[in-house]
Parts: sequence; C-alpha cells; structure tokens
Amino acid sequence: MTTDPAFVAPNRPSDGVRSYINGWWISEAEAKERTIGNEEWWKMEGIAGKTVPLKQYDSTGPEDKPIWMWDDVTMYLGEWTSYGPKGNAKMHGFGAFYSRTGKYQGKVYIGEWKAEKAHGSGKRLWLESAPCWKENKDPESDILENGTGRPYVYSGTYVNHSREDESATVTLKDGTTRVGPWRNGRPVGDWWKDHTLVVAATTQDACVSHIASVVKAEEPHTKTTPRTESGWQILALDDLGDSVTGEPGNEANVPDAAVALQGQATSEKEERVTKIIDWLVKTGYDPSQYEMAIYAGKLYEHGFHSVDMIINVCTKEDITGFDWIKPVHKRWITAALLDQD
Repeated sequence: MTTDPAFVAPNRPSDGVRSYINGWWISEAEAKERTIGNEEWWKMEGIAGKTVPLKQYDSTGPEDKPIWMWDDVTMYLGEWTSYGPKGNAKMHGFGAFYSRTGKYQGKVYIGEWKAEKAHGSGKRLWLESAPCWKENKDPESDILENGTGRPYVYSGTYVNHSREDESATVTLKDGTTRVGPWRNGRPVGDWWKDHTLVVAATTQDACVSHIASVVKAEEPHTKTTPRTESGWQILALDDLGDSVTGEPGNEANVPDAAVALQGQATSEKEERVTKIIDWLVKTGYDPSQYEMAIYAGKLYEHGFHSVDMIINVCTKEDITGFDWIKPVHKRWITAALLDQD
C-alpha cells in the first residue's frame, strides 16, 4: 500500500488483483482527481498522435469505470491479457500507464505492452505538473547538461521494458530534439554530440519543406540554440553531412550559407533530399517527419539521389539490408516500392 499522503483510496473493497497487486476499477473523474495537477494523462498522444480510446478493455470490468488503479497509485487504461495463476491479468497490447509516486511522479507511457512490460513502439513523457518536468531536473536522467540530469520525452522502440532503438527521437523541455540509437535503456555514445540534431519549426509543413536546410559546422553543437525571430532554430542534421557554427543568438557569426534556414536558395542536394522526405511522408502512414528526414539523408548518401531512383532502382533486398530503417517502416516502404511496379 502506498504511503503517499495525497492518495485517497476508493471507499469500497478492492476489485481484485492485477500484475500481482490489489486495485480498483475507477472512472475518468476519479482518475483525474488522483492525478498530479488534475491532468488527463489518458488523453495524451503517443507516437504519430495515437491515443487510447476511453472504454473498458476487459470483459470483467465495469463500463463506467474503465481505468484500473493499483494501491500504489499507478493507473492504466488499455488492453489486457491473462497470465499466471488464477487468471491474473496483465497489461498486454496498447495502453497508457501513469505513475504517481516517488521518483516517477507524473511520468506517462503510451504504447505497446507485452505481459506488463513496455515492448514495441512507445512514447514516454512527463506531465507538465510533474516535479521533474517543472524543475527541469531529473537526477536519474540518461542525458546530462552541465552536470544536471534533464527530463526528456522518448519516442521509439522498447524491448522488454528497455529503450532499444536505432533511431529514437528524444526531446528535452526546451525543445531540443535529437535522433539516434539507444541500447540497454541508454543513448549510444554522447547524446549531445553523437545523435542527430533535427530541425524545430513552428509548423509541421515548415518542417518538411526546410528540414534539409542546414549549415556547415566548425565546432560540435553542445548546447541549446535559441529560436530566431522567424521561429526557426539554427540546427544540424548530421546524417545529411552538415552541422552548425557560430555562437547561439549571434547570427552575425553564422556563415552566409545559413540563409538557407530562412527559406532562401538551397543547394541541389538539399532540394533532392527534401523531395525524398516529401515522398516518404506521403507514402507512409503519418510517419514522424523527423525520422523520415534521417531516412532521406541516408538514402541520398547511399546513392539514391531522387524519388525516381528509389522507385526504379531500390530493391526489397536493399531496404531489408538497411539496419537504420525500423522494421515496421521497412514493411511499408517495401510495399510502396512494389505498388510502383
């Protein structure tokens, strides 16, 4: 049983055991009043904007109380299956999980589960009311800035509750977003230096049309760059072979090539990569535009310099052999190529 003084147990007997812990079926209103900041975590979006519809997913549960709450104050809305003795149900399928107590207060996971472990595509984030997020400090964070652990939003793949992905998207509170590999629950290498810094734009359309507009680096990017008046940050896409120079906020130090970031003339390479991004985004099922930008840059570097080349020259074997493309993305990219035959 929790020792959280803010927790108020329902005034009724427990509804049983799930994941080997006692708990209750509760309503949307009950969940809200027991959530830090009264935020509606079950309505938050996962990867590609996917949400968990508010309904009862277990045939044994009441329709008007679709959310399960354990006596340690964690809550869950989503799909279940039964494992272990006495039909003990566990989280299995797609669902949203909220943690209330201790160091994980206000943390939410929205994504796939397998026998109560995060497994598959998922997004881990913090509520705005979470102390870690409000203070922008997480002592156990894998990402340090000047010695301080920063809370972050992770969008990518999980394997047996561990973050495992070749191109996970991670965003800090200030908006800094990088894409790169994670293994054993941690970023591979130095997250600040070794992962790709992606473009931040005011709209998704702007992201697609300008994501390839980058400038040559003299020094590695080591800290957040503030937005310019246009709403853009001067950011890098390392997989396109470029990065940034100049002191943040001092645009006089930025090379002339930086005008590409303001919508002016771009190089032939940038135009070609942008067209590949557009094709990938239109072909996919509402994919992450950031990830498609990484794929486009790598396809270009592998010699596929146009959409026509990808359609007419790239083979299923090529796509299968690219270990930097996620398996689920390989399936629909391959299908798109076959549709063009």
